[in-house]
Amino acid sequence: MDISIELARVFGPFLLILGLWMLFYHHNAHKIMTSMKSTPAIFYCHGSINLLIGLFILNEYNYWDMSLFVLISILGWLFLIRGLMILFFPQLLVKCTMSSNSSIRLNGIFPLIYGILLCWIGF
Repeated sequence: MDISIELARVFGPFLLILGLWMLFYHHNAHKIMTSMKSTPAIFYCHGSINLLIGLFILNEYNYWDMSLFVLISILGWLFLIRGLMILFFPQLLVKCTMSSNSSIRLNGIFPLIYGILLCWIGF
């Protein structure tokens, strides 16, 4: 369980801060997504980093023990799937996340709630 606590302590605040940023600075997130659209190298880097993080989490902790710690395994799979989606279907990601500023706000709620749950587990 020690590795699960450590992963929750790292990714909990990360997702919490990311979710808050997306909620309060959605206009900046929209600008970033707009500039990413025209730069394929950014998609490659972003997808590779997500893939690497997902593989790291799944390598360190991939347990399905039906407790709150299963959130860490789910997080690893989400990063892995997101990395693959960004690498192989970048335009689909842009289309789904850039429809409007309100959709960016909604996309910020998920990491916020997930970050709160992981902080609760880790601390």
